[in-house]
Amino acid sequence: MLRRVSKLALMGLLLVGLSCSTFSWKGSGGGIDAEAAELGVKDVAALEREYDTRRYWSFWRRDIGGHWNAILSDLHRVHESVDRHFLNYDWDTPNFR
Repeated sequence: MLRRVSKLALMGLLLVGLSCSTFSWKGSGGGIDAEAAELGVKDVAALEREYDTRRYWSFWRRDIGGHWNAILSDLHRVHESVDRHFLNYDWDTPNFR
């Protein structure tokens, strides 16, 4: 029984695979007509380039921002350390603010 079901499943899978072999997105709206272009509609390739560009620069802004945050945080810690060790001033004391 299991052997028969597996054969039917394999045949069904092959039938579905063969029927979808001609399926394609080519010619299915890849080009933009003149009227749509005048209205500002972009084709898929232009949208993909714009998305990739935005992701690329977003990564670099976030990366550089993280580096600057780390540097400024470290400088702040050095400032606190100098105040604590040389000037005997603790930043966490509530009376001195």
